[in-house]
Amino acid sequence: KVKAMVTLEDILKREELSEFLGVLFVFLLAIAVLRLIKKSLHKFGKGAGPLYSIAKIFVWVIAFLVILSNLGYDISSLIAGLGITGIALALAAQETLSNTFCSISIWMDKPFKTGDHIRIDKFEGEVKAIGLRSTTLHTKDKTTISIPNKIVAASAIENLNL
Repeated sequence: KVKAMVTLEDILKREELSEFLGVLFVFLLAIAVLRLIKKSLHKFGKGAGPLYSIAKIFVWVIAFLVILSNLGYDISSLIAGLGITGIALALAAQETLSNTFCSISIWMDKPFKTGDHIRIDKFEGEVKAIGLRSTTLHTKDKTTISIPNKIVAASAIENLNL
């Protein structure tokens, strides 16, 4: 009787194992990239949370597409569909995206911070919150004004605390 011995080389030649290792590699790479992004955004504080969420979605979608491609699926129509969906979403959320990008600009430039007394155009008050969509001021008349970040970024800002 001759015993069949399975060598490591025979195991590594199996297509299923190769595919599994490819999926595992992409998965681990995605986790490593997300940790790197999280570490990079950590220095920006709490305001980086939404950016990390967007990056997380982006990284996992790319990882999913790479895995499908490595498993032999044709992803060209899927990528085209994602592109069309992205354009439709961008057009539908144009105002929201504008305010979000302006909030990132405000966050990076730091012309004011929460608690500062500022004047933006005809509005004046203490900054209560700087959000993704708007900046909230509390006026001396005890009213609250929410100014879209698109307007804040395009306006002259006078910081009265300095």
